[in-house]
Amino acid sequence: MPDLVVDYSLLESTAGSLNLLIEEFTNASKIVNSYQDAVADHDLLMALDAFANNWAVHRQDLLTSMQSVYQMATKGHNAYVATDDKLAQDIRQDGGK
Repeated sequence: MPDLVVDYSLLESTAGSLNLLIEEFTNASKIVNSYQDAVADHDLLMALDAFANNWAVHRQDLLTSMQSVYQMATKGHNAYVATDDKLAQDIRQDGGK
C-alpha cells in the first residue's frame, strides 16, 4: 500500500474552482454594474453594490489568499504528475526489475 495517495483530479478541480472564484471576485464590480438595469429591487441593488464596492479591501485580502492556494494546488498537481511520470519512465527503463 502506498504511503501517499494524491487524488490528481480533485487537486486539479480544486484549482479550477479557485480560478473561477478568483475571476468572480476580481470582476465583482463589473458584474454588478452589468446587472444594474435588470435589478428592479432597490434593496437588492444596494446589497449587490455593497458586495462589489464597499468591502474592496477585504475582498482583496481574500483574493490574495485564494491566489496563493490556487498556485499551491496548481504547482502541487504539476509536481505530483511530473514525479509520477518520472517514476513510470524509470520503471520502464529498468524493465520493472
